[in-house]
Amino acid sequence: MERIICAAIHYRLGDKLVHTCSNIKSGLIVFGLRHGNCFSILNKIYPDREYITNNKDGKVTVQGFLTSENRFVTRREAAKIAFAAGQIPENIAKIEFLFSEDLY
Repeated sequence: MERIICAAIHYRLGDKLVHTCSNIKSGLIVFGLRHGNCFSILNKIYPDREYITNNKDGKVTVQGFLTSENRFVTRREAAKIAFAAGQIPENIAKIEFLFSEDLY
């Protein structure tokens, strides 16, 4: 059964990826314990790109999670996966978006 492993951010660079999540073909996937850790890594890699952390519309970065099936999923899909896997007790109708704090 697919499970949520950790927080992740998809930075939409447009570059083709070789070794990455099975469902993402371009951009960069950064993962860590919390989404804040992912943004810290992105800031180290791209220190002059403030729009990475100030992105509010999801065009540049998408916050999500890495799964045990090597997929990047959005917060919404992650909530469904975590509930089905028994990682979170709340009914999916109550949790629309997953936060790493819900898991650990």
